Amino acid sequence: MASTNMGNIKEDLDKQSSAVLLTENSFERLNSAIDNIVDKLSSMNNSIGIMTNNSDLLNSNIQNISAVSEQSSAATEEVNASITNQLNDVQNVKNQADELYQLAKDLDVLIEKFKI
Repeated sequence: MASTNMGNIKEDLDKQSSAVLLTENSFERLNSAIDNIVDKLSSMNNSIGIMTNNSDLLNSNIQNISAVSEQSSAATEEVNASITNQLNDVQNVKNQADELYQLAKDLDVLIEKFKI
């Protein structure tokens, strides 16, 4: 009976030892999986940081483009106003030339009256 008890005890110890080994293997796999998740989260965090920096850079570039567009628009408006002023001045010169031409014609008529 003592040998049977010893055999049972040895068998129980072997089962417990196997269970401990299985548990240890499970924890090692779990630990490895957690390490893998941590690595992927770290990689994702780095990628998010890069995307944030790129987004900030893109936003800055868009603001610069917007500022250049506004300056270009203002310059175009100034050129348009200048051209309008020049057209008005040209029209005034034309009107004065027409008046001068009419005065010259009137003067010719008067000179003809005084000719003998």
